[in-house]
Amino acid sequence: MDENTMRALKLFGVKMELRYSKMAGVEYMANVCPHCNIIQGELFLGDEFLGVVDQRGDFKLLLFDNGEIVDTLSSVEEFETKYWRFFLDEYLRSLERCYICGCYISYAPKKTEEYRKYEGAGEILDKYGEIRQLVMHHISYRDNITIDICPVCHAKIHHSKDSKYAKFRPVDDRRAARNGMKGMSKSTFFQSVN
Repeated sequence: MDENTMRALKLFGVKMELRYSKMAGVEYMANVCPHCNIIQGELFLGDEFLGVVDQRGDFKLLLFDNGEIVDTLSSVEEFETKYWRFFLDEYLRSLERCYICGCYISYAPKKTEEYRKYEGAGEILDKYGEIRQLVMHHISYRDNITIDICPVCHAKIHHSKDSKYAKFRPVDDRRAARNGMKGMSKSTFFQSVN
């Protein structure tokens, strides 16, 4: 698969890797879940996307709406420049809020820098304030109870004496959890926080 096709797939959040499938009995370029890293198969991509790529070597990205071609683009750069707002909106919809302070958090806060180069993007992003790195904080290691928070609140939980943050400290530690000691149940934790 050529570099332009791989970049176009990546723009849509599609992860493609050369993988061996026991079911197919061969190694092939497979659609892989970006979250669990499991092969999802190639049927959808083969029928819906890869079939519209010109196999002669000329890269063309065809955009469809209800079966009709609505746009033809000749490079990933042209696509990004023309449709940046779509990707920015998708990114903004994916944002989470810190469980404690409510600020916007993301697994990829630096992604905002990619969009700032487009006219009007900075004004949109400024409405969200600083988008911080998402941290999954353990309330209980044994029961694997986590909350999504920002790094500022995470530091305060572990280093502040303020009671607002103390109630979010882990009820057990990693070593105890590994040794099978009982932690606080999820329902008990959330009743104590509220």
